[in-house]
Amino acid sequence: MLHLLITGARQRGKSTLANRYLTARGLPYAGYRTKVREQTEVGPVYEMQDLRTGECRPISRREGDRMVGIPKTFDSFGTKVIRDASASDAPILLLDEIGRFERSSGRFLAAIDEAFSEVQQVVAVLKQEELPYLESMKARTDVCLVDLDVLTREEAWERIQEVFLK
Repeated sequence: MLHLLITGARQRGKSTLANRYLTARGLPYAGYRTKVREQTEVGPVYEMQDLRTGECRPISRREGDRMVGIPKTFDSFGTKVIRDASASDAPILLLDEIGRFERSSGRFLAAIDEAFSEVQQVVAVLKQEELPYLESMKARTDVCLVDLDVLTREEAWERIQEVFLK
């Protein structure tokens, strides 16, 4: 099974490209999306939405003048979302998005790693950050990595079509 990883700087269209691919495939998918819960003066507060149930939980919070992840949410809710999605009949598992907030959430990162071994195709949106677990995902031999800092959106879409839709 070949998995699709999409990376690039902020506001490059990573999630939009993932959605375009999912629409083109026309198959059911499960997993999660990361959404902005609220805007603060130090940045957005994010939440994770389970695509199967619609349930949302906060994954970041303001701590002084910066945003930090909430490891407990990733290790409990996030891990459950991934495992439930992996056990579902959906042929595609969407992980939108993976970044620095997860770095101290070992159970969550282990669930992501396990998901790559399941029968589903993983479509993952990755923040463009140099973190060991993100670099490990990008180095897998069973992934097609599309980097929107290297390719234009149309070049990326052409690459995805060549690899997955022909």
